Amino acid sequence: MGVNEQPTWSEDALANAVTAAAWDTAVKERTQQLDGHLKFFAGFERLEWNLFRYPDPDLDKPSRLFDQLTWLERAGFTAVDVFWLRAGQALLGRAKP
Repeated sequence: MGVNEQPTWSEDALANAVTAAAWDTAVKERTQQLDGHLKFFAGFERLEWNLFRYPDPDLDKPSRLFDQLTWLERAGFTAVDVFWLRAGQALLGRAKP
């Protein structure tokens, strides 16, 4: 069984805006847990690390979740599934017979 984390993308601008906001919220929550304030989030925002808000087509190549699952199946993997999904980040699992 293999597991990997992948960012996901939508062809719909509104869906990507919602995902960008959710990613900001997740990062804010985590930085609050780590140090009790938003200093790290400020750096995240300053450096434009939210690939859903500031996509870099030369670097970031996220794909639709459906496409990623289809590619794994076409590559011969079985038991392809999504184990976890939050703010545009998916944890995908698969097995190879």
